[in-house]
Amino acid sequence: FSWERQTSDGINIDDLDNNLIVNAVRGGVKGGRLSSSALSETTENILSKFQLLNQGKPNNAAVALFAKESGLYTQLELRMARFKGNGKNEFGDNQRVTGNFFKLFDAGMSFFFKHLNLSGKIVGTKREEELEVPYVALREALTNALCHRMYDDVGPSVGIAIYDDRIEISNPGNLPSNLTVENIKQSHDSYPRNPLMANVL
Repeated sequence: FSWERQTSDGINIDDLDNNLIVNAVRGGVKGGRLSSSALSETTENILSKFQLLNQGKPNNAAVALFAKESGLYTQLELRMARFKGNGKNEFGDNQRVTGNFFKLFDAGMSFFFKHLNLSGKIVGTKREEELEVPYVALREALTNALCHRMYDDVGPSVGIAIYDDRIEISNPGNLPSNLTVENIKQSHDSYPRNPLMANVL
C-alpha cells in the first residue's frame, strides 16, 4: 500500500522515457548487478522485472524514475539556492526544477559544479579535477535525498542550499521508525523509504 506501489492514474508505458530505462539497465549491467541479456529485453519486461508495473500499468515508482513529464506530481521537484554568506538573507542564484529522478539529479549535480570551486592538477598526461567537496559524496547525498523522500507528502520538495561555509541537502519527511537522530550516526540496517526506486538505483 506504499505510495510507490500504487498504480499511476492516466500514465501508460509510452509516457515513460525509454532512453532512461535503457540507460538504467546499461548501468546495472556495467555494475555487475544485471546480466547482459537484460539489454535485449523489451521495455515492458524490464519494468515488470523491476516491479514497476501493476497489471501492465506503471506505478508511482515508475513515474518518479522515468516519466517524460511530471504533470500533476508536484512532489517531483528540486529547489536549489546559492546563498551569499552563511545565512538565508541574500542569495546569488535560486532555481526550481521539476521532472523525474534523473532530471532532478542532473540538475542538482550541475548546480554543484556551477557554484563550487573546481581545482585540477596534471598527473602524467591526464588532468584530474576535483570539486571542493568530493563529487562522490555529493552524488550519494543527493541520490539518497531524492530516493528516500516521502513522496506521499506533496508539501516541501528536496532542496539544495549552498552557503559560504557549508552545503545542506534537505529531504522532507521523518526518519524511519527504527532510527533516531542519535542512533543514525551509529552502524545500522538500511530502511529504504521507497524500496522499488532504491532497487533500480
